[in-house]
Amino acid sequence: MPARAQERRLAAVFAADVVSYSKLMGADEIGTHERYNSDLDNVMIPLFEQYHGRLVKKTGDGVLAIFPSVVDAVDCAGRIQGCLAGSAEDAARRPELVYRIGINLGDILLEDGDIFGNDVNVAVRLESISPPGGVAISGSAYWNIKGRTTVQFEEVGFLRLKNIAEPIQVYQALGAGAIQEANGAAQELAAGEIAPRPGRKKRPAQQHIWSENRRHQPEIVVLPFDNLSSDPAQEYFCDGLTNDLTTDLCRFSSLFVISATTAFSYKGQHPTHERVRGELGVEYMVEGSVQRVATQLRINVQLIETRTGHHLWAERYGVAQDDLFVVQDDVCRKIVMALVSKLSDAELARATAKDLGSLSAYDAFLKGLHEMTAFLSTSETRTTLQHARQWFERAIELDPEYGRPYGWLAYHWILHWQHGWSGKAALPKAEELARKAVRLDPHDHDTHWALGSCYSNLGKFDPALDQYTRALEINGNDANLHAEMADLLCYVGKHAEAIGQIKFAMRVNPHFPEWYRWTLAWCYYFIQEYEEAVAELAKVINPSGDVLLILAASHARLAEAGRDPEINRERARDCIARFKKRRPRWTLEDQREVARHRNQADAEHWLEGLRLAGL
Repeated sequence: MPARAQERRLAAVFAADVVSYSKLMGADEIGTHERYNSDLDNVMIPLFEQYHGRLVKKTGDGVLAIFPSVVDAVDCAGRIQGCLAGSAEDAARRPELVYRIGINLGDILLEDGDIFGNDVNVAVRLESISPPGGVAISGSAYWNIKGRTTVQFEEVGFLRLKNIAEPIQVYQALGAGAIQEANGAAQELAAGEIAPRPGRKKRPAQQHIWSENRRHQPEIVVLPFDNLSSDPAQEYFCDGLTNDLTTDLCRFSSLFVISATTAFSYKGQHPTHERVRGELGVEYMVEGSVQRVATQLRINVQLIETRTGHHLWAERYGVAQDDLFVVQDDVCRKIVMALVSKLSDAELARATAKDLGSLSAYDAFLKGLHEMTAFLSTSETRTTLQHARQWFERAIELDPEYGRPYGWLAYHWILHWQHGWSGKAALPKAEELARKAVRLDPHDHDTHWALGSCYSNLGKFDPALDQYTRALEINGNDANLHAEMADLLCYVGKHAEAIGQIKFAMRVNPHFPEWYRWTLAWCYYFIQEYEEAVAELAKVINPSGDVLLILAASHARLAEAGRDPEINRERARDCIARFKKRRPRWTLEDQREVARHRNQADAEHWLEGLRLAGL
């Protein structure tokens, strides 16, 4: 069978249908059908042709058309509604039919004269929420027609349309189908076909405030990168980088990312942070440029807080001109890692400074995450861990359907057990919490990560690997996930693979936290590269208890091998003494209890190193 001819094209998709069509057909089947065909033949098709559009197909009670220009599509819609003006009440009393129209601008697939794709579906959904006699358009369409048409629009807000993955910014025409009627239609359909995004006002986006959401998601837009030269290859690179950054940020379920289609409506405009915040309602914006310097491309990127215009982060990357598209993925990964890291820092700073009376579940979760980070880095105390638990429990109280706090609460119980503050009963409790996290948010990589960590600590290595693999399938752009998976690979005896994993995480996230180093040193220990382990841990500024144990065992092994034995024995004893100040009752048997290696030889190698060090 010959392959069907397919073509991709950027187009304005126009969808229209008759209001109360089924009811009208029930009352007058022949008359309704004749009036519909008359409207199509005498009004719509002639206007489509006048505005350079093309009828794609009739849809039973409506039409689907495409236009090369979204301005022409909107002007045509205005003319059609002017010629066929009426209201829902009029439709029951007079012969003329009343129509709804939806318009979207996007990338479509053409095949055998028909059109397909998500952007076609968006247009159809916009038509279904348009008021009778009105026109509803997407944000991507609006930013391309603003100031270029006589049809006036007002924003309804970001609406979640049926079977459309992300909320769509919606505008509706003033005049026919007044905006008050439009808002009423949106509210009437909210329980079924659409649902307004929680906390999003229908009026100006700048009224959006943090406390409106139980579970806030930081909102960000990646603006089109500027090409600072006339080289067309760089233009493609700029657009590709914008698209890829948007796509990769979307993998983080904790972020709300404005679509690339909407972002490209700002191409070449250099909007101010006030304008972006006012028009899109986002807290953060990314902007950048690409410039050729001799044989290199210089990529500049910056993250800006839209409320203040403050630059939270800026970085410059150098790329060889010849390797332009080869290195695009690598550059994109590095930018994403840095962006997520800086966004996390900004969100933590905001949440930890927030008044307790206005906390959302998200804020409480971030406060717990802050305490957990402190525990893992500088404050390895039972009190710090208890504070983390209290915040995670508060987040669950505020929003029982929020999965991530359950996952981190599970991790809290794992740490509680590892430090000897709980018995083995803590592990089944952690597993139950992590399973609930996955049930609540199965598409969040963070919840699968939590369950994988539980399985790993329970010695269920194959299910643990399955969960980590699933987490990476959902979001392979989280450097911390790659780094922690290296820890699991080390426990199952895949030490060389673990080293590759942690070094990959370090490469894509050059501003990595200190625990990456002790994970790498841990891997070095098991391939008997003790000097490499010591050298890596010497760079750690605030060594945790785990760091001290790895250092102690590595120094003891070096002493046993005859490498500066006196010096290394003394350093090993010193590390154990410092460790015992934190956990005075910890013994080799306690360490054996929490050791969870698949291979017994690895467990004995680790415990013998600690015994030699003096534990």
